[in-house]
Amino acid sequence: MSNVLRVYANLFAFAAVKDDGSVVTWGLAAAGGDSSSVRTQLSTGVCTIFSTRSAFAALKEDGSVVTWGNVQSGGGPHPCTGAVQSISATDAAFAALTRTSGVHAWGDPAAGGHPHEVSADLAGGVLAVFACKCAFAAMKHDGSVVCWGAAVARQGFDSVRCKFGNMQVRHIASTSNAFAALMAGGSVICWGDPACGGDSSGVDEHLQDDIVKIYSNEVAFAAVKRGGVVVPWGGHYLDLDLCSTGQRLDGVEQVAATRLAFAGLKSDGTVVTWGHRNRGGDSSAVARQLREVRKVCASDSAFAAVTVSGAVVTWGVKDEGGNYCSADELLESDVHDVHSTCNAFMAIKYDGLHISSGDEKRDRATAQQVQSLHVSPTADSIPLLVGPRKKEPKGNNQEVPRDPSLLDGQAVPERFRACSTHLAWLAAEKEVQDVRQLVHVSGDEG
Repeated sequence: MSNVLRVYANLFAFAAVKDDGSVVTWGLAAAGGDSSSVRTQLSTGVCTIFSTRSAFAALKEDGSVVTWGNVQSGGGPHPCTGAVQSISATDAAFAALTRTSGVHAWGDPAAGGHPHEVSADLAGGVLAVFACKCAFAAMKHDGSVVCWGAAVARQGFDSVRCKFGNMQVRHIASTSNAFAALMAGGSVICWGDPACGGDSSGVDEHLQDDIVKIYSNEVAFAAVKRGGVVVPWGGHYLDLDLCSTGQRLDGVEQVAATRLAFAGLKSDGTVVTWGHRNRGGDSSAVARQLREVRKVCASDSAFAAVTVSGAVVTWGVKDEGGNYCSADELLESDVHDVHSTCNAFMAIKYDGLHISSGDEKRDRATAQQVQSLHVSPTADSIPLLVGPRKKEPKGNNQEVPRDPSLLDGQAVPERFRACSTHLAWLAAEKEVQDVRQLVHVSGDEG
């Protein structure tokens, strides 16, 4: 497979958009791996692809939408009659925002697929649509918010909806079953499952102003205020008492999140963590190494930090990248960047390794080359995959057929990072030697 621009995935299948606007799919047929029924519609003009757990929706240049995969999860016929500008997705439903500011939804009714009760509110004036696992929230031009889907994610919405309209909504963040709206004045309004951050009553006094950004994981939110003070809430079992460890939630500039924990990169280059201790919330074992950190990224249950000196520090569940013993020597220096899938990390080095088939071309990779990481990389920037071996993706007990063309003599392109579950499974089961061989072949073809 060549000339690929982007690769997308749901839990069971892949869909690749090529430079001519066509789409190639593979994986579990019933979940969208087989797109033969819509092959003609996918032959040209596709811009981007969205997915639920087991279906795909392609948005084309002309605003039309093509769906395939599991019908109950949105892969069946869609109700869109006009040109669409964007699509949002829950686990089993899609919501399309049209160019006339209306919204059409389809898929599992329990996941927001049938917004009959609010259809009049969605007929026009919608600015953006956001989603959690089982519900949607639409932000309108007049400042109001419309929410539909599973009842668990709509808890408390009726009591807070009157607050919308008086202030403009800037953004809506979500956990698995709750929403948090950031208002123009810097305050936060939330609703949904209290166990997932839908109830912020314990920290409301800190959420009334100066909030600039909201981060979230599966069960909790973290609001960052001006000056870097972080206000966390949600997830009843999260360890939010940081006093005993001497950590302070201030001076935070960036936040990364695993499914159950957070890591904040502070202005002084140190890192503060909180959340589930065994899922990255406890970094005490590597606290001395977390100095002069310039980036932190997360898998589902582990974190990886890159220091100014180019070393990589990991913590969390070792089977999901929290222990990089298989490549420790390669990650002690010269690492330029780190990216993650759901349960693996990929480190990009400058020219710390030179793998080529008799080719003596050893030019140092430029930052632009490394950051782009196109489908046909040079042999100068080597991706190193760290994570579990021979581990199937969560929630998938059926083996996904592997298409040999996926790794057809090409290193992992940047856009594969969107393919969290399957890329991690396909890539992490390979040894570092396999990756070297992969780049070796790529160097021959270049």
